[in-house]
Amino acid sequence: MLVEMSIKNMRSIEEATFSFEKSGVEYRDQYVFRGNYLNPVTLYGDNGSGKSMALYAIKQLVLLMNYDEVQTGKESRATSDLIDVLPMLNRMVSGESPAAQISIPMLSYRFISQNGLEFEYTLHCSGSTVIGETLKVASYDAGKPILDRKGGFFRLSDSEKDIEIKNTYSAVRLIGIEEYSDPKSPNAIVKECFECMRKVIYIDSNERVFGHKFNSSLSVSDVLLSSKSIASQITRFSAMPEFDYSVKEDEKHERSLFISFKGGKELPIGAISDGVLRQNHLLAALDVACEDKDAVVVIDEISRSIHPLNLKKIVDEFVKKDIQLIFSCHDTNLLRYLRPDQIYFAYYKDLKSVYRRLNVLHPNIREINNIETMYLKGIFDDDFERTN
Repeated sequence: MLVEMSIKNMRSIEEATFSFEKSGVEYRDQYVFRGNYLNPVTLYGDNGSGKSMALYAIKQLVLLMNYDEVQTGKESRATSDLIDVLPMLNRMVSGESPAAQISIPMLSYRFISQNGLEFEYTLHCSGSTVIGETLKVASYDAGKPILDRKGGFFRLSDSEKDIEIKNTYSAVRLIGIEEYSDPKSPNAIVKECFECMRKVIYIDSNERVFGHKFNSSLSVSDVLLSSKSIASQITRFSAMPEFDYSVKEDEKHERSLFISFKGGKELPIGAISDGVLRQNHLLAALDVACEDKDAVVVIDEISRSIHPLNLKKIVDEFVKKDIQLIFSCHDTNLLRYLRPDQIYFAYYKDLKSVYRRLNVLHPNIREINNIETMYLKGIFDDDFERTN
């Protein structure tokens, strides 16, 4: 479970922190998650305000925890505009300080594992180059780093020897993919942290899915076919007759996805609307996520092509099945149901993306207020301008 994320120096984001813990605001508890956390958490804002960029920071984690150079192919791990990091890396390896004027992107994630292990993973990177990693476990050695990396070398807390590593590879993943006999060893603890972080699934605005069950980004067709129960869910979210998905191969062994209606009629996948395809894609991703306890699903532009009432049902499906959901959205209908501390607004001002949690931006908001109406009237924008 992801409980907090911090970002520094990543493209338009100078500094931002996102908490997924419940705040002290008195409000209905429909979406309070596991006692003290919130599900879902969402970002709203104008086009270009920085919603996708904030979620992209989570995609960086997904890529590093799941793919190596061969598997990712052309997938970019960039989290900022490229800077000349190689001279700086050489200085770090030789013990010198990097140039002060270079601002290295830093991403920090705080998790609680299924077994209650609380840890913080901090990543310094630029483009495809990993410059540093630090893993701190709350219950281990007074919170001192259990793993620390600088440039192309890292060290575990019980070792006096540095281990060399490629600058495009995660040290946590390098340790985490192995098996260890002593569950209390630093290696085994790092592995537990790794297993928790690799349960994050990321769906971008182009319908590609990234996560530990896939060798590379998964297409819409592959996601639909990977779901075991999508056919039984279709009629609950669509006015179309019940149907399932199937694959056919032509003489060149090229695969095409078809929809098979009850009664025998088949049509190519392009024959159904984008909205039906999109909602089935999200439900299939939910189905895949349900195979893991403590899964986290991050969706960029969740509302695209989805009817507002169906969007609410889909969000509720994630909540009901105990899957942590984080997303960006343009559909304001959901604002009627969410708590103020579940909502972050993104603003682009002075060439920077700035984020404000609604309960902080407008602390006097109460259940009697209509958040959607207030948002559409620009009240929260006025609050932002007045406090900045």
